[in-house]
Amino acid sequence: MGTISKVVLWMLILISCSEGIEFSHCVWEKGFCKRIRCADVDGTTLNTNLAQFWSKPPPKWVNDKGDCYTFEIVKSKVPTLSKLDVDARYEFEEARLSSLQIMYVNEDAFGAFGKLKRLYLDDNSLSNIRFDGGLGSLEELSLEVNNLERTPDLSGLLKLKTLNLESNKLSSIDGLTCNLLALEKLTVRFNRLTTTGSCLGYNRNLSILHLGYNRIPALTKDGFANLTSLQVLDLDHNEISTIEHGTFDGLTSLKSLYLQHNKLVHLEVDVFSGLPQLTLLSIAHNLIESFEPGLFANLSRVLNIYLRNNPVSMFKTGTFRGLESIYSLDLDSMPVKEIKPKAFAGLHYANLLTLSNCNITKIHPHAFEDLPEAVVLRLDSNQFQLASNMFVGLRKLTNLALHGNVFTVIPPHGFNGLGELRNLRLQNLGITRLELEAFKGLNQLMYLNMSGNLLETMQENCLTGMPKLQILDLSRNRIKWIWGNAFHELHGVYQIELVGNQVARLNPYGFDGLRNLTQLDLSGQSIRVIAPEAFDGLERLQNLSLQGNDIADLPKGTFAILNRLDKLDLSKNNIGNLRSGTFGSSSITALNLSQSGLQAIEPGAFGGLGMLKSIDLAGNNLKRLRNGTFSGLGTLKSLNLRNLNIGIIEEGAFAGLDGLVKLFLKDNPLGQLKARSFVGLPSLQVLILPDGLTAIEAKAFEGLGNVSSSIIVHNAQLSTVEADTFSGLSKVMFLIFRNASIGTIRTNGFRGSRRLQGITFSNCTINTMENRAFADIGTVTFIANENFRKCSNRPVMLRNGHYTFCQMGLKEIQVGAFQDIHLHTESDTKGIPELELNLNFNELTTIYTNTFIGMEHIEELSINDNELVTIEENAFSTLSALKRLNLANNYIQNLKDAFLGLGKLETLNLDNNNISSLHANLFTPLTELRFLNLGSNYLTELAAGDFPKIPLRTLDLGNNNISDIANGTFDQITTLDTLNISFNSLERFDIGALSPLQKLKTFLVGVNNLREFDALRLVNTVPKLELIDLNDNEIPCNDLPHILTVFKTHRLEYVTNTETTSVGNFDRVACTPSESPQMLNASIYKSVLRKIHGKLDSVLDSLRTPSEGPTDTNSKAIQSKIDSLFSTLQSSATRNESVSAFQVVLIIMCVVICVFQLYSVYKRCRNTNRS
Repeated sequence: MGTISKVVLWMLILISCSEGIEFSHCVWEKGFCKRIRCADVDGTTLNTNLAQFWSKPPPKWVNDKGDCYTFEIVKSKVPTLSKLDVDARYEFEEARLSSLQIMYVNEDAFGAFGKLKRLYLDDNSLSNIRFDGGLGSLEELSLEVNNLERTPDLSGLLKLKTLNLESNKLSSIDGLTCNLLALEKLTVRFNRLTTTGSCLGYNRNLSILHLGYNRIPALTKDGFANLTSLQVLDLDHNEISTIEHGTFDGLTSLKSLYLQHNKLVHLEVDVFSGLPQLTLLSIAHNLIESFEPGLFANLSRVLNIYLRNNPVSMFKTGTFRGLESIYSLDLDSMPVKEIKPKAFAGLHYANLLTLSNCNITKIHPHAFEDLPEAVVLRLDSNQFQLASNMFVGLRKLTNLALHGNVFTVIPPHGFNGLGELRNLRLQNLGITRLELEAFKGLNQLMYLNMSGNLLETMQENCLTGMPKLQILDLSRNRIKWIWGNAFHELHGVYQIELVGNQVARLNPYGFDGLRNLTQLDLSGQSIRVIAPEAFDGLERLQNLSLQGNDIADLPKGTFAILNRLDKLDLSKNNIGNLRSGTFGSSSITALNLSQSGLQAIEPGAFGGLGMLKSIDLAGNNLKRLRNGTFSGLGTLKSLNLRNLNIGIIEEGAFAGLDGLVKLFLKDNPLGQLKARSFVGLPSLQVLILPDGLTAIEAKAFEGLGNVSSSIIVHNAQLSTVEADTFSGLSKVMFLIFRNASIGTIRTNGFRGSRRLQGITFSNCTINTMENRAFADIGTVTFIANENFRKCSNRPVMLRNGHYTFCQMGLKEIQVGAFQDIHLHTESDTKGIPELELNLNFNELTTIYTNTFIGMEHIEELSINDNELVTIEENAFSTLSALKRLNLANNYIQNLKDAFLGLGKLETLNLDNNNISSLHANLFTPLTELRFLNLGSNYLTELAAGDFPKIPLRTLDLGNNNISDIANGTFDQITTLDTLNISFNSLERFDIGALSPLQKLKTFLVGVNNLREFDALRLVNTVPKLELIDLNDNEIPCNDLPHILTVFKTHRLEYVTNTETTSVGNFDRVACTPSESPQMLNASIYKSVLRKIHGKLDSVLDSLRTPSEGPTDTNSKAIQSKIDSLFSTLQSSATRNESVSAFQVVLIIMCVVICVFQLYSVYKRCRNTNRS
């Protein structure tokens, strides 16, 4: 074994030294700046890959002069970042090293990045970092989302402008920025800071400072000294409870100050002095109990101030003095129970004031008179009562929110002083009554929302004083009665919402005065009666919803006065009988009567609706659709008759619907479609049929020549598809059957569908296809089955050229069933992999002579997993283009003359049938056959002549009962390259039977009863053999090593079992155990070794050329090494005449591989010497 180890070691050294292919992990990428991007590297391979990267020339678009460059590492793990070896030609401006799990950075890691301006080390695991020179040009450094606990040493980064240390574990920033005199932006949010540090005073150029989400308890006067350039100071979400006097002095440029979410209890009056440029101040969500007058005295430029959620109980006079420029003031969520006069003194320019959720119980008159410029006022979710003169002084207010309070009454003049108000929100207040002149003075009001209140009656003149009102929302009240003239002054209103009230009767003139109303929603009431003059005055009404009421009767002419009515919704009522003349002459275009309790529609019920475009009658109980039901609706485009319990459609039921485009009949128990069911629908384009049809009579679709959408037959139980069933659908392109059961498709079942392009079946069954079942559908290019994934390996359902009847319970296909179906042109089949008929997983027992007339164009026919017993003569004779025929998993016994006419067949699969013998000349017609599978049948012997001269490449005879293969069996199939005779009963096999198979590469003879096998004769008989399987025969394990050694010697691969269950095995090849193993006599391989040595000599002779002569040191070295190898092998054989077979084989393989490696090395060396 020592000699073998040396040989193997030498071989591995040679291989490792030989040239190979290296895949660099670094690439160039285009962008605004040229980018070098490295991926899938680690600390060990990073610089190796960079070295290889720099050794290659860059792309032509990379210019090392004038361009900017960035460096990035992604999708990698680099715990330790050593010095990055980059090419000095490229002056990188940016380096991105994010999310690399970096824990340590060497001080000189960026020594080669002398011009770097931006460095991103965010989202790593750094606990400390130090930069030792090399980054003198750095302007931006990101160290956010790391584990830094100590202040990093950045003293050498003198040009740094932006520093981000967010989301670390720093408890102090003392000494951090003392030398960073150019710093402009510092972010240390989400750390553990308790002070603002000792160095900020040196950073005179600092303009943005983020210190939020820390643990700072107090602000001192030295914390921000000298920061005269600071514009944004963020201190939110700390623990600040005190601010020392003079803390903000000197911040003369500060514009935004964020102190929200701290623990401030008291603020000194002059705490904000020294902030002349401040425009935004947030001290919301603190514990401040009082804002003392003068607190904001020096904030004359503040535009937005946020004070919400502080426990302030009152606003003292002068509290907001000094806020001369204020735009918005947020005072939400404060326990201010009372608003006194002069509370907002000084807010002369405030536009937006919010006082939501403050528990206010009282607002004094004139409380808002110091807000002359206010536009928006929010007082929602409080507890005060509305009083007169409450809003005096708000002369420019346009939006007022009062919802969520506890008003019960709107008193007279309650909104006095709000002459410019546009939007008023009064929802969910508990209002029970509107006093007269409650809205007086709201001359500009356009939107009024009073939904969700407790109003029960709309009194006369209760909504006066709003001449420009446009939208009124009274939904979800308790209104039971609407008096006449309740809306009489609302001439500008165009939309009223009354949804969800309790009105039982629409009184005469209840909507009088609403002369511009276009939308009225009365849905969800209890309306039973509509008085004759109920809609008087609504001359411009366009949309009326009465959905969800209790209307049982619609007197004639109910809607006659609504001359401009466009949409009428009467759904979810209890109308019962729709009388003749109900709608009179009307302009209605959309009528919804769904779920309205209809049981009968009288003739002429839709009379006068000459402009109607759509009717929805779904969810009623009509049972029978009578002749003339829809007469007079010539302009109707859409008719929804879903779920009407229709059992009968009388002929002429659709008469007069000349313009109908869409008809929906789904969810009706119609059962049968009679002939001429749809006469009178010449313009129909979309037809949705009912589910559960049991019969469709011939010419049921007569007259539907313009229907172009798909016709879907769903959940049908059709005993037959009669001739001309779909006649009349001359423009339908797709016919779809879902969950349908079809007994028999009769002759000409689809005749008349002249433009039909495809038929699709989904979860359907068909028992029988009669002769010419698919005739006269010449434009059909596919018949698809959505069960294709169960029947095919294809990832998608193919269309053109594919006819799939897989798994449909098909029992019989009569001769000529596909006759005249379609002859495909080249344009049909362009780009299609093959034309196919798939009949897999059915119950067919017989294929008759000429069954497939009409399918002459198909290239693949698959009928596996049926119950086929008989294939009649000439069954496939018309399929002249067929290339693949699959008949696997059936019960076929007799195939005499079955394959006549299949001159182009290339693949024939007869696996798992009952074939016990092969008829003479059975395969003779198959002159192009390449693949033949006869596996898993009952063949017992093979005779000469069974396989005629055909270009067969693969022959599978596995899993039969073959015990004898006669000489001459394979004489005619000389092109064979794969032969499988495994899983048979062979006890003897004459290797000479394979002599005609000089192209054979794979020979499978495992799981037989062979006791001996002449390996040497095999390799000599079929010299091109590459793979053999001998597993699980009766070959003794004593003999197997000799056989396998021959295979290895001739480079013949053999099949091994990784988990063999056999009692015996050798090198994972199953065999029959013997009493004691024998050692292989190595001396018998001396002749083999001598031959190898001779070949090596010839190789060396070819290496020696006159130009090199005896002075070629490379040639001499190779000669010496080969002589040494040969001597080692000979001495090994001489000393030990009983080495194992594997040792001998391994030695031989090593020698051969090493020689070729040596030859390769020699060629490279010689070329190098020449150059």
